[in-house]
Amino acid sequence: MDVQSEARSLLSAWLRHEEEAADLRIVATSALRSEGYSEAPKMNLAKEDAKWNAYKTVENRLRAVRLDVGSSGSSALAEDVDVALRLLAQRRREQCEAKAMARAPRAPTRSVPAGSDPALRMEVRHQAREAARQRASKAGRAASGGARRSGRSGRSASSASALETAAAATPQCSPLTLCAMGVCSGKAAQSKSREVKPKELKHGYLYAPLHDGSFDEENANLDILQFTSAIFVADEAEEFIVSVMRLGQLEGEVRCHYRTEEGSGKAGNRYEHVEGDLIFPSGEFERSIRIPIIESPLWSATMEFKVLLEHPIGCQLGKYLKICRVKVIDRDSFPSSFYAQEIEEDVESINQTGLFIEYVKLILEQPGNTWRFLITVIFDQLKNIYVWFTLKASVYMVNVVFGHSADSEDELLIPEDPAKTAQVLGLMYVLLPLLLHIWKVTKMKLDLNGRCKLYLQSSVMRKYMNFSEESRLEVTQPEVVSFVMQKSEQLAGSISEVSSLLETLGKLVMLNYFAVSSNPAMTWAVITMPAVMILWSLLRDSGYICVKPPEPSKKPITNFVSQICDNYTIIAYYFQRPAMNEKFAARATKFNDDGIPEAVYKMNSEFFFDWLAPLFVGLYIAFYSPLVLAKELPLGTFLATISVFKEVSSNFEDGYAGLKKVISCFEPLVDLTVFLNRPTDVPLLKQFVDIRVAETHKCRKKLMALPMALATEEAGTVRTDLIPIRLENIGLTLKGKTIFQDVNLSVSQGKLVALTGPAGSGKSKLLKMLVGDASPSSGQVLIPSHLRFVLVTHQVFVMSSTPLQNLFFGDPAALGIAEERHRMLWILEKLKMNNTRQLAELELSLLQETEWENEEEEHWGCCPLVAGDGGDGCEVIDFCEEKPEEKPERVGSEDWQDED
Repeated sequence: MDVQSEARSLLSAWLRHEEEAADLRIVATSALRSEGYSEAPKMNLAKEDAKWNAYKTVENRLRAVRLDVGSSGSSALAEDVDVALRLLAQRRREQCEAKAMARAPRAPTRSVPAGSDPALRMEVRHQAREAARQRASKAGRAASGGARRSGRSGRSASSASALETAAAATPQCSPLTLCAMGVCSGKAAQSKSREVKPKELKHGYLYAPLHDGSFDEENANLDILQFTSAIFVADEAEEFIVSVMRLGQLEGEVRCHYRTEEGSGKAGNRYEHVEGDLIFPSGEFERSIRIPIIESPLWSATMEFKVLLEHPIGCQLGKYLKICRVKVIDRDSFPSSFYAQEIEEDVESINQTGLFIEYVKLILEQPGNTWRFLITVIFDQLKNIYVWFTLKASVYMVNVVFGHSADSEDELLIPEDPAKTAQVLGLMYVLLPLLLHIWKVTKMKLDLNGRCKLYLQSSVMRKYMNFSEESRLEVTQPEVVSFVMQKSEQLAGSISEVSSLLETLGKLVMLNYFAVSSNPAMTWAVITMPAVMILWSLLRDSGYICVKPPEPSKKPITNFVSQICDNYTIIAYYFQRPAMNEKFAARATKFNDDGIPEAVYKMNSEFFFDWLAPLFVGLYIAFYSPLVLAKELPLGTFLATISVFKEVSSNFEDGYAGLKKVISCFEPLVDLTVFLNRPTDVPLLKQFVDIRVAETHKCRKKLMALPMALATEEAGTVRTDLIPIRLENIGLTLKGKTIFQDVNLSVSQGKLVALTGPAGSGKSKLLKMLVGDASPSSGQVLIPSHLRFVLVTHQVFVMSSTPLQNLFFGDPAALGIAEERHRMLWILEKLKMNNTRQLAELELSLLQETEWENEEEEHWGCCPLVAGDGGDGCEVIDFCEEKPEEKPERVGSEDWQDED
């Protein structure tokens, strides 16, 4: 049989299967609307599975002859084959989706009045569509028969037309697909997977695409390329190596592309970006990728980036280990290594002013912060320029505009017109504040404070997520929340306070210069006023420590409230609620009493600033008013100098308040320094991963020397599966007490092992050693590095998220795979978790219905909409390329029934 004859025979066989499978699809689709779950859909789906095997055989053979048909010169026949292959791919997606939906029971259909419930009206429209599709299937079978007859007679052009007709007439079993491929050429026809748009979801949750989960069987026997470990750990300034393993027959050359991808660690800052092709010659089982790690002088939390494998040739990539994460250890101290020794010995002995300066340097070294800070400092002086203008304008108006002297007329802005000159000054008084407002808006958009806060908050969380077990035990939950919310915001605000202090300093210099330039005799006041202010600040600061409430008086309240919330049940059972109330009242009373001296101190400080300006103004009026009367001192200068005294006093008040805000950040900075320099488990993880990778390489090297026949006898086609999980001379000693020692165990992969023993015998510790959460006191845990471990404890953990996000928490991308969703529902059914399963099914149906509604709106102009009375007598309305102004609110019958 020649190629063209074989192709025509295959097309005829496909059309015959299409005709026989049409009724099965209708049955499977109608079963979705039935109440509950019956045995009939199971039988129908089983029959459909049998038919699908024939579909798959035809598709594989069509793919095999496609190239030969194209080269034979028959373009019409090649077009027929292309159409058939496209429709076969469509059928595969529909079959998988129909099976998935048939396994999930649906609620019975109800009829309700218009306007009562959009979801129920949608279900009625869905039933009407299905009825119309059943009618269309008859036309599809007739068209299929015509196409089959055309195929037998060898008329390829007619066959192509029949194929397109069958595509338009065959009912769709997936409610997500409103357009058939080749009919409307819209998005629904072109996309091979369905993706729920983020803007259409409630609460901002993101989901993976709900595609059909189809699997290409041709890749089943290909070798697998994947990383030897899911996580690697690197040190700064080292030539780091990531290893890639090859699993399978190791026959022939295979290759793939690799590249790095940024995470919290950025290319050019933490590592050098690399990419290229990784080639495995025949027989080679492992290759390496070198990634230079950049040493940074700045402290940073544990940063990480990704390495990806993609574009395989002659092989396939591992499902999970085609991506690995690389953590970079930063051994610097926060905020810098300048105080590394003091931080390690006693952080309280550090000069807090110097520590704050190092902190400011660290913050400003972050990308984008330095130029924002400089722009803020420079343009904050606009306010001082405006104050300078008001002072000069007041002197000018008194001495020149309203002076009525012959000499002053030459100094008018508008010659010989004092009135218009005054109007110009008034206009400047109005317009200049607009410039200040524009700068304030720009300053808000620069968001220097927000960037600093984000950096501190993310650093706290990254550091905490990598804490060792001992470090986590030393930090309470309220303390972590305080670092993330209150203390991070306070420390971030200290950068703005520094810029405000520089603005205040600039204003002080400007005011003093104005006073001296206007009246050189005021030099004494310029020197005396700051001296009095500094002397008072030193005296008040010496007594400030005595009256300030100690920090430990605040912590007992927050910790005590946390304990009450966590242990309320036992408090209530033992009738200790009155005792807890009394203890809380005692702590709160002490805290409030400690705050009284603080309030008195603040009040006295405010009184001093209120008193400072009147003191100097009174002295100035008493001694310099005779000069004004004698016309030796201009009246404008005299009045402007009085304003200067008030501005200087206010300036001192603002500067002192800003300085105290900066000083108040010293204590939170010390606490944050202690927190961010606590030990992490990253060095232990590095040791754990390096040992596993090295041991796995050694074992694989030995196994690759074995004959393939010996390996396949026990472990299939992957010899790496022969590597056991081993414990060699494991021992554990806690607080001088030996829990166990000299434990030796070797377990083959895939075995089920039960670990028993009394309480306190070290079972939990041993399990933590297996997953790398704890290290043994002696011995080694040797586990193949590519195996992924998870420790499932008896505790129940539920995240504040949706049911599906909790169920797929360990692998969010698996939500988009139909087989994984089926497996999830099967597990819930086996565990009798019926409520959880119902919630998961409801969420899946909501995701699918949301997308269905959207596709209906997007393709309104080119796709048919079914309307009718909800029964058999439905009609198809075809809208021709124009969307109607308003969608019908109701479809069908006047006989509606309302159910509670």
